[in-house]
Amino acid sequence: MLYAHFRLHPYLSHVKEYTLRSALTRQRVSAHRLEVETGIWHKPRAIPYLHRKCIACNKLEDVFHFMLECSLNKEIRKRFLKNTFRNIQIYQKLFSFFTSDNKELNINIAMFVQKSFELRKVYYCYYN
Repeated sequence: MLYAHFRLHPYLSHVKEYTLRSALTRQRVSAHRLEVETGIWHKPRAIPYLHRKCIACNKLEDVFHFMLECSLNKEIRKRFLKNTFRNIQIYQKLFSFFTSDNKELNINIAMFVQKSFELRKVYYCYYN
């Protein structure tokens, strides 16, 4: 039997600025506008999962791509995530980002997500 462990996640108290905390929360609970989610909304039929592509990279636009691969976020990633978890396997890295108790890392991830969402919004408005 699975048991849910409900607790206050550290990022909620580490990230004081509302817009940063909100962006990070949206990312964590999939309440974002990445194609992996918005593809579901298309009517009359959803876009097939593997066709929900990033317009900057033409790869599946999911959280993994957004956080660790997207060329659009390269400079922001360098600025806020630098060499974080450089030697950790890439999937472990994404899990570590969202489960970290490290205050500085939580703030940097929130900054990365917020700045990347802003850049993505401008980029998508320009190209659509």
